[in-house]
Amino acid sequence: RRRAEEQQRLRDEAAARARAAALARKRRLEAAARLRADEDARRAADEAYRDELRRRRADALKRATANRQKREREEDLRRESQLAKALGDGSRNWRPEAKTKFG
Repeated sequence: RRRAEEQQRLRDEAAARARAAALARKRRLEAAARLRADEDARRAADEAYRDELRRRRADALKRATANRQKREREEDLRRESQLAKALGDGSRNWRPEAKTKFG
């Protein structure tokens, strides 16, 4: 009878160790899954941030290009009107900046 009790105690201890090992394995797997999910979320956030930066840069470049083209068009029109005036009045010593320098 004592031997049977000893064997039962050993079986119970082995079952408890097996349950503890299964719980530890489950906790490790859950922690690894959380870590992978965190890494995936971080990677997605980084990619979204980079996409937003790319989009902002492209928008800024587009705006700068449009502004530059507008400025160049205005300068060309000014130059053309000054040239037309100069050619129209037959002035030999016309300078394009004269109008801006002397009003």
